[in-house]
Formats: sequence, structure tokens, C-alpha cells
Amino acid sequence: MVSGVAGARAWFRFRGSAVTITSATGPAYGRAEIWVDGTLRRRLDLSAATKTFAVARTVGGLADRVHSVRVVVLGLPGKAGTGTAVAIDGWSVA
Repeated sequence: MVSGVAGARAWFRFRGSAVTITSATGPAYGRAEIWVDGTLRRRLDLSAATKTFAVARTVGGLADRVHSVRVVVLGLPGKAGTGTAVAIDGWSVA
């Protein structure tokens, strides 16, 4: 999934105590937020000098129950690039 449009989002429900989101980074990528159960847990800057896939970002320390995770595109470039895209390569749950 890829979008650079502010407000675009991907979400799913899972049961576990941690979720890892893998994404691409590079000059075409921008900023995003990870929300869990309606609470902002991480702000991401996916910009980088070179393109890399499967960069893992984990939110842990959650109670072992059903959660909702949402990745929100901010539509803003990061510090190391000019693009606004956010690409999600995958998810894993622990």
C-alpha cells in the first residue's frame, strides 16, 4: 500500500502485545503516524538518502488483547527527502 495523500490510512485489528509495521524509506517518502487504540504511539519520518525496503517499526508493551492499529499519512516530506509517500510493506504481531 502506498499513498502520499494527507489523511490516507491503513488499519487493522489484531490480538497481541506488540505490532511491527514494515515500510519503505527513501527520498520519495515522507511522514506518518502510528495510532493504537486511538492513541498516537509513534511519529515516523520515512525519508532517507537511499531507498530501503522492509524497515521495521515496532509498538510494544501492549496488553495481550484485541487492538486496533492505524497508520496515517501526514502528506509532509521528511528531513531527508522531498516526497510525501508512505509505503507499508507488511505487518507482524507478537
